[in-house]
Amino acid sequence: MRRKLQRLTILTLSLLWLLIPLAAVQAATYYLDFENPLSNEWEIVGDVEIVSENSHSGQYCLKLGTMGRAIIPVSDNNVYGKVTFWVKDSMIQVPSTTSPKVGPVFGLQNKDGDMLLFGILRRSFLDLSKYGYVLTAENNFYSLWYADIPRTGEWQKWTIEVSGPGIVNVYVNDTLKSISDSKKQYFSKGFTGVYFRGDGLTGPEEFKFDDVTIEIAGPGQIDQHDFPEPRIISSVLQDPNFFPIAVWLQPLDYMDYYKAMGVNIFIGEGARAGVTRKEFLDGLHSKGLYGIVRPGSDNEADPQIISELKNNPALLGWMHVDEPDNAPGGTEKRYPEEVKQLYDQIGALDSEHSVYLNLGSGVGDPEKRQTKTTNYYGYCEGTDIISFDIYPVASYPSGEKVLCFVADGIDNLKKWSDNKKPIWIWLEASDISGNYRYATPEELRAEVWMAIIHGADGIGWFPHVFDPYAWKDIPPELEVEITHIGQTLKTLAPAIIQIRIDPLTAAYRGYAFFTTKSFEDYADLLLGIVLLPGFSLDITDNGV
Repeated sequence: MRRKLQRLTILTLSLLWLLIPLAAVQAATYYLDFENPLSNEWEIVGDVEIVSENSHSGQYCLKLGTMGRAIIPVSDNNVYGKVTFWVKDSMIQVPSTTSPKVGPVFGLQNKDGDMLLFGILRRSFLDLSKYGYVLTAENNFYSLWYADIPRTGEWQKWTIEVSGPGIVNVYVNDTLKSISDSKKQYFSKGFTGVYFRGDGLTGPEEFKFDDVTIEIAGPGQIDQHDFPEPRIISSVLQDPNFFPIAVWLQPLDYMDYYKAMGVNIFIGEGARAGVTRKEFLDGLHSKGLYGIVRPGSDNEADPQIISELKNNPALLGWMHVDEPDNAPGGTEKRYPEEVKQLYDQIGALDSEHSVYLNLGSGVGDPEKRQTKTTNYYGYCEGTDIISFDIYPVASYPSGEKVLCFVADGIDNLKKWSDNKKPIWIWLEASDISGNYRYATPEELRAEVWMAIIHGADGIGWFPHVFDPYAWKDIPPELEVEITHIGQTLKTLAPAIIQIRIDPLTAAYRGYAFFTTKSFEDYADLLLGIVLLPGFSLDITDNGV
């Protein structure tokens, strides 16, 4: 007997401990045995099942397939305590590699989004008969460590205890295992949830979990971050009928092409050699478009450039260097302090236009994160508008399994900015490197609506291809879909923007809008609106 959990389903609340207000942290013990359906308090993504084969106790256990993810939220804020659960390894052997590859992992996560995870880590210096561990607070999934914990193929009891600052103990079958003290300090503030994830995209191993016990001893530590409101929101972005749809680094030759697909913002002026920033903005203005350009060099604002351009009617804002969080070797391309310094320089020279910052795919996929998670708080402070890029289908061998990275990244930026900054996202419009494939129209539509449902305030298209290089390589079927998306977002802009401010008013406006339209024409729009924050929807096997 199997109970599949792959659909977006609002399940009945079956675990009494989840009825306890999580914000009120008190000593308590909770036990989960998977004999009842999972409640909707769980965060479930992908191939996650309750199965009846070879459970540890009782009739059922939890099984995770490739990229399946199940998170048990314990508290809104960090708590001290310990978690005990039983793990069964399928013992499928996948060859190790010279580059970091992460198989099934399990462990704890904290309020910052850092994780202490154990599992099968495939790298040449690791023994695949033993478990390894990853501590995401230090340098994330690029840093893998060996743990002398054997894989047995049988049920094993794991206990992870965080009982105070720097006090982190791990027991397997009640035997204390050695974890470096230098690593423990990064996960000493407590935890907010228990994290289970199935194999990565490079392997077929299935893990099972059973008999989870969560013991909360008391509140942990909370880092206080100063989250200023955006200093400036450009006047165009304050228009309730304007939903930002951008395109990355394109020449003016393509203005009509992109405008016909709904694009209203060109970001980056360097697509054609010899075109000045002023010529770039003037060209956009002639077509009723807007631009975001560099304020000078990557590291310094140029007063002359800003003075010359700040009154240009096409200027939407100024941009930081792209992806400062991405840097091979573990050293940031630019540290948060440098980003904030440039932000202040720009603000002193222009009091009317926003500053824009784009971050890398590590925002949505922790395995690609190349900076400490806590640095993202600083990046968010150094800008008025923040975005990230992630291209699941074009960048992963089985991208349809990781479309959720789009939503994860939006959620993370909302948390790191205290939900005070507009959040945009770059989505795939080509196959980029040519290593995998183009997104289908359905996949691209799913990415857009996941982003908006989770709180994106703008989207952008990345149409480049690198081998051989071309400014754009959008297949005809995606041109049609992107155009439809652009028309849809333009029509729905007042409802989407209003719901960020006042969900009740937005609900009324959405009702009035849809009662005048054909349901067949706007079914996907209706689905998007009702799934926006503040609404709930039950989707079953029989439809909505």
